Amino acid sequence: MTQIADLHPNEEISLISFASKVLADASPQCAAATRKAISSFRRHALHSEPLFSDITRESLSLWIENLLWSGFSPQTVRYYLDNLAAIHRKGVSAGVASPVADFTPLRAAVQRLESNPAFPVPDNTFPLLVRFARGEALLPRGLRLYADMLLAAVLLGGCSPERLLTLKADAFDGESAPPPLRAIAGRHRSPRRARLFPRMSIADADRRLRAILLHLGFPMPDSLSLRDYTSLLWNCAAASIGFSTGLLSSAAPSPEAVRAVALSLTADPGRWRVLRLRDNNALKEIRRIVTPENPEAGSDAAPELYSPPLPPGSDPLLRRLLFVRINDSRLSRFLRSVGEYAWCYRNTRRGDYAAIPSSQMEIFRATLLRLADKAQVGIYNESELLVGQRVRIIDGDMKGYEAVIEQICKTENQNGVQSVNKCKTAVRSSKAPSAVEKKDSSPLCIFRLRLTADNGIEWRLRLPRPSLLPIEGI
Repeated sequence: MTQIADLHPNEEISLISFASKVLADASPQCAAATRKAISSFRRHALHSEPLFSDITRESLSLWIENLLWSGFSPQTVRYYLDNLAAIHRKGVSAGVASPVADFTPLRAAVQRLESNPAFPVPDNTFPLLVRFARGEALLPRGLRLYADMLLAAVLLGGCSPERLLTLKADAFDGESAPPPLRAIAGRHRSPRRARLFPRMSIADADRRLRAILLHLGFPMPDSLSLRDYTSLLWNCAAASIGFSTGLLSSAAPSPEAVRAVALSLTADPGRWRVLRLRDNNALKEIRRIVTPENPEAGSDAAPELYSPPLPPGSDPLLRRLLFVRINDSRLSRFLRSVGEYAWCYRNTRRGDYAAIPSSQMEIFRATLLRLADKAQVGIYNESELLVGQRVRIIDGDMKGYEAVIEQICKTENQNGVQSVNKCKTAVRSSKAPSAVEKKDSSPLCIFRLRLTADNGIEWRLRLPRPSLLPIEGI
């Protein structure tokens, strides 16, 4: 304890500086685990230097929920919580921290989630929910009723099929009801029945709503009830806009939270437009203009940009296209700010700006990814991939990860090594090597990559024969 003799009880003490003093003689594993817990607490709860006074029930709850919604398992969250509690106990013993009685109940709440089959939450859960709530998901014809029933169950904060079928026709008539729920009621209300939705058995409703979830790609465990899973989806949406969720307590969501989540999920993100870039540097300049930090654009006006993942050598027309998703009210201002670097396609020469439906854009993006995965596999030379460029690994054990090139070095090619011909790309095939591939003694490029795994830890790889695809098509 001689390491902390200089600390004063009334002084605001940083967790990081305190840990560096008291863990000087600890084992490397213990010190590393504590530093990782403190770093996680700072990144997911405070975004600033953590002090002992920052450890409150609110900050701990926010930290735990953000970790769970970021894809961490409850076991990992409990491990982080135990390490933070241990360093806090040392602070209490040293007289630099006040006792906090919230570690034990929060630890018990996290431990209860370990038996929940929905955790860890997959990364694609919230994007799937947003596309479904905004009507962008592709559904077979005739399923609008069940899709609206599922959406109502989510917007209500979690709802069982039994409660859905007992909703009255005027359940969402009041001004306090969220507009998305009033729209659902307007589509399905009938003067011939007192209930909002048609009569059906609870088992049939449960089966059909589960089928909708399966069709949309939601990873719902069979052992989880529909009410619990729709509540989980609502909590996921609530966490995305900063509301405290019901993961660590059984409290029902407040009407204000229900309304805010409903408006956020169903907000109109705008329509897709097509821009023609004027030169090869235009995309970089447009990205700089639309960053949220730029005061000219505004933090709420940043549009969504999509540059098709096309390899070098593609048609120049396609490589100069940029797809932009922006609200109609902000379109004119955006086009004025980027007019030096791109122009927008119109339906006619003097007509309205051409818009692409969201459903067609989803098909287009999915098709490009599928084609890139199957046909655009190749070893790119030094002139095509540069240090600092973002790439996607599309072959091997790390397939699907995005990484940043840190270093490119050449090595001598061994006899018998198959390399890609001057066409720069090769088609993956299960047949014998064709004329596209040949013996080549030219140097190979070894790429040193930096990628961030799902748990937030950065990894560095050296791939002698990577299959990489530039993320930016220009």
